[in-house]
Amino acid sequence: MPSVTCVHCQAVLQSSQPLPVGKAVKCPKCGGVFTIPANANGPATGGTTAGTRPSQPTAAAPRPAAPAPRPAAPAPAPATARTTTAGTEAGRATKPKSMLDALDAVSANKRSAGSRTRVEVVEDDDEIVDVPPKKRRRPADEDDDDVADVVAEVVDDDEPTDDEPRPKKKKKGKKAKKKPAVPVGTMVGGSVGTIVAIAVVAFLVGFLKNLGGGDLIGSIPGDSTFVMQLDLVKLRENPSIRNSLPQMLRGGTISNNPREIQPEDIQKMVIAGALSASNDEPVVVVQVAKRLDLAKDPSLSGAIQKEISGQTVYDDMRSGMCFLQTGSYTVVVGKSSSASFRAACARKSGETSLSPEMSDLIGQMPSGDVSFAFLSSKFMSDPRAGDALGMLTAISPQMGSVKNALQRGKGIVGKLNPADSSQMKLDLSLLVGDAALAGEAATGLNGMLKQPAVAQAMGSGGPKDLNVAAEGDNLVVSMSMPIPSNLGSMMNLGLGGARNGMPGGMPGGMPGGMPGGMPGGMPGGRGPGMGPNGPPTVPNRLGI
Repeated sequence: MPSVTCVHCQAVLQSSQPLPVGKAVKCPKCGGVFTIPANANGPATGGTTAGTRPSQPTAAAPRPAAPAPRPAAPAPAPATARTTTAGTEAGRATKPKSMLDALDAVSANKRSAGSRTRVEVVEDDDEIVDVPPKKRRRPADEDDDDVADVVAEVVDDDEPTDDEPRPKKKKKGKKAKKKPAVPVGTMVGGSVGTIVAIAVVAFLVGFLKNLGGGDLIGSIPGDSTFVMQLDLVKLRENPSIRNSLPQMLRGGTISNNPREIQPEDIQKMVIAGALSASNDEPVVVVQVAKRLDLAKDPSLSGAIQKEISGQTVYDDMRSGMCFLQTGSYTVVVGKSSSASFRAACARKSGETSLSPEMSDLIGQMPSGDVSFAFLSSKFMSDPRAGDALGMLTAISPQMGSVKNALQRGKGIVGKLNPADSSQMKLDLSLLVGDAALAGEAATGLNGMLKQPAVAQAMGSGGPKDLNVAAEGDNLVVSMSMPIPSNLGSMMNLGLGGARNGMPGGMPGGMPGGMPGGMPGGMPGGRGPGMGPNGPPTVPNRLGI
């Protein structure tokens, strides 16, 4: 196989084709240019220096004008090329620009041992042209006689020879699994969806607050010690109540009702106020289904517009009622002389707030068609309550424990739901806060119910399924009672009611009239929570 030794880097170049004798070639290893000697195609290794490539690196001799022919010699085993600093510098001195460019080409085209590298042969006088890694077409005007292509193999000492074992290629480590990229559309869509969801929730919270009981409770007086909430939407589902409810709400004064507040539009109402010896009338907070604008209500054109605690109210002198709009769907109704109405205006302005005890009690108020809560300590501070319980204790001494539980307890919470077309189920809890005292109160109340006078008073039309028990530190009472024909009495609660009765009485009063009624009814209760003289028809616009 023809071979030649580079005079610059001493690399041995072997070619499967005859080498062009006398032509200037470019070394694919160092980029140096030298002339092919005459004996390059003989059996011995050719070159411009005598003998084969030296085993130790030596400085390259200056480039001779013409190579001297050498006798043929047996071809030695392929030797590795060793590049000396002197040889490299000599090559660079010959063609500095071309050598640097050639080194870049060799670095890009280098393959494993045995690979073929193209060598472009040019004349000494011609400029050395860099050869890219892949074969490219020469320009048409290039002289084919001056340039020869030679395929030569570079034997380098940095790469293994045919006799040396080739090193095994290192296996590439497994690429770390990449997490699937989240599409930009998904990210944007998710963000927009989150924003829309937040906006919808915020809207619903505000809308429901305006429609629900939360806004109604927020409109009650700050000094309230009792509250009753009626869900008229649910109550209308019972036929017995639905048929009589419109007349109950009108109170016989339908001609005086404001056009903005029609009975059939009322969805919820909350009755609240302070239990006190002054028997001050509570207020009624009404929520309707349609948006309110009392300022444009023609039926209130004759009302006096004034301010209470910075709030605009409409005082109707004909009925003695005042109206305060607290929301787009809510209005507070009360007597113009009522301290509770003035307290509602003050709370709307932020001047007052509910007491922590009342706020906590309202938070424990169960959900029902009718639900209620009142502070039992305030209830017992009324002298009339003490008198009524004193009478009950005279009948049954065991009722003394009930009196103690009412005085020491946090309050009473309960609910009233229609059980069927003729019965309503009452559930109430006295939050005693003391398990032993709750047990004594349950024993005392059960003992009172067994008294002959009480059993006779209850009669056949009295409560059914009556159950009194202590559950933990609470006294729990449940019963079924007839749906009162005059359900409006629960909605009056002192609005124009008799002075001798508590403000309206809570539901649960016994028919037949035990003084004070059953637990859950205010003292003086007669029938379903009515005072002794009964609340007369309320001469107001709402009839409530």
